[in-house]
Amino acid sequence: VPPEPRVLDEIETEALEGDAVASMLAGEDAGSLLATIAALNKGHPRLSVADAILGAVRPVLRVFRQSDASAWEWPKRPLADADEVREMIDEFRTVPAPKNGHQAKALRKDIERLAEIDPHDAEAWSGFLAGGIGEKVRSGEFKYYVELPSELIAAYEPIVGHALDLAYEEQRRHTAALRELAGRFERAFREAKRTAGAVTFDDLTMALADASALPDLTEVFFRLDARFRHALLDEFQDTSVPQWRALLPIVREIAGGDPNERSLFVVGDLKQSIYGWRGAS
Repeated sequence: VPPEPRVLDEIETEALEGDAVASMLAGEDAGSLLATIAALNKGHPRLSVADAILGAVRPVLRVFRQSDASAWEWPKRPLADADEVREMIDEFRTVPAPKNGHQAKALRKDIERLAEIDPHDAEAWSGFLAGGIGEKVRSGEFKYYVELPSELIAAYEPIVGHALDLAYEEQRRHTAALRELAGRFERAFREAKRTAGAVTFDDLTMALADASALPDLTEVFFRLDARFRHALLDEFQDTSVPQWRALLPIVREIAGGDPNERSLFVVGDLKQSIYGWRGAS
């Protein structure tokens, strides 16, 4: 935090966010940045790359700042290769048609769907998770109008399992791309704020939270010009995790003292929580 920082208002924040995006796009690695955007958008074009970046980053930036890299790293799962998938489909085609008409119709539809499907097209395979018998098997409900025959369930399980593996891999890549994009934006935005000598309200909260991790509270209490004996926290339901981290050393100092001399009083009501959009939890 710069000395005597100026806190940005909403309009100024948006302007500096735009400057940060422009800086990202002007960098030498703009090509890899565009590839990351394409991965996040599943290859579908957007009207504005800048809007795509901000639309992806804004909802997760606060979480990115508060989390370790490991929180974004999903372990890779093995995927069936093309030959294994084709063998799975061939086996699926041999399942006897169920007696129930609705189930038989759904089975025929799924067999037709599998005839031309790409073995590793996650979007195409997602249809087996979103409806029909596949969705019932995925959810463990095992009922499609009537109870599903055990042989039909057994036939669908590998199909649904492969669809789930593809969905997981797509989400794993999406999460990694999102973390990469958030990291790039955070660095560019931090530089834009540094140049402007300004900070956001979140920056102040995070700076306090980081400073509160220090074991020595002498400077904290010196700046507050007193040693607290009593703390009263109202509207606690609207406190964010970084805000609580900033307060925690003081709370511990008070709670760890003589209860006859010190007290901590916290009031909160989940039903009155209105600041979830600002990180309250």
